Amino acid sequence: MTDEARLRLAESRRLLDAGDVDHAMALLTELTRHPDRDVAGEAWLLIGTARYRTDDEAGALAAWQQAADVGGSNATPERPRWRAPRRRPRAAGARREG
Repeated sequence: MTDEARLRLAESRRLLDAGDVDHAMALLTELTRHPDRDVAGEAWLLIGTARYRTDDEAGALAAWQQAADVGGSNATPERPRWRAPRRRPRAAGARREG
């Protein structure tokens, strides 16, 4: 990730936190086309956050899907270690023993 891209992502986050969604989205939209997948993926994640904050849930979901499609280090977060593994559902009519 280049220093310029990091600075632009940081500025976008600052703008989002300050409530300036329009300016943040303008910066982020440019970064979605960045050749570095980490930068583009982070930009899509932040766009999803911006859309979610403006009650555009469908748009947020689409942006988060784009982040996953782009790839990069932010696309597949690790499962937290404190969470138990997922259990398979029991078959219909199955009973617990004991």
